[in-house]
Amino acid sequence: MKPISFTEETLSQPRNIEITAKSHVTIECSLIGYPHPDIVWLKVIRFEIFNQLKMEFNFLKILKDGLQYNGTADQQDQDDRMVSRHPLRFDRITSADGGQYTCLARHMKKQLNITFSITVLRMLICF
Repeated sequence: MKPISFTEETLSQPRNIEITAKSHVTIECSLIGYPHPDIVWLKVIRFEIFNQLKMEFNFLKILKDGLQYNGTADQQDQDDRMVSRHPLRFDRITSADGGQYTCLARHMKKQLNITFSITVLRMLICF
């Protein structure tokens, strides 16, 4: 058994991502450790009720066209460590896809998470 940790590839990504609508974006969530952790991607939802009560929920993002969450085959890195890759991909991102996404990893009694914020910019149409 080896403790889990995020790879440098995951930690070195920008946490705040600005991207133009209809573009492609991939957020990498890769971990080192064995046995392999359970991974889920969560999206933070915020809303107001009667302009007063603010609530925040985490839920597992339901996959839809253009959004893919795929755990890939485990690989060994240059230091012979087992790496689990769990990218979150948007093929044609929309404004509804903007928000905060958290990669949550559970391994034995340990839990790690890393959060990314995506801002989707409108496409400029020039005449």
